[in-house]
Amino acid sequence: MILLNKSDEEILNALTPLAIDMENGWNENNYQKFSLNMTDDFRNQVDLEEFNKQRNEAYPKLGNHELSNLVVLHKNPDNIIIIWKMKYEKRNELGLAMYYFKELNDKIVIIGSMFHA
Repeated sequence: MILLNKSDEEILNALTPLAIDMENGWNENNYQKFSLNMTDDFRNQVDLEEFNKQRNEAYPKLGNHELSNLVVLHKNPDNIIIIWKMKYEKRNELGLAMYYFKELNDKIVIIGSMFHA
């Protein structure tokens, strides 16, 4: 994985926009944008129906959310995990956003994500 040879700052510069695209897709209720950088496997796990289900449960309570401070960037042998604090529009307490990235066929993709509110 070429990305693993980069500095943490270079990795963050490359991967943060992918996570922001996913966050913007969520906030805009735009599944196309939300799933743009996902692998097919991840997209199959969180298809349009699951996206709508999760959003209908969480959005009324939390509203829009956005990435905040970096908590940790962790390099595994074949993927990278980044955890950020997450700000919510309708709640003062921060949550966590965990993103899992991998380089596949010379493209960086999101292989998973989890959010803890």
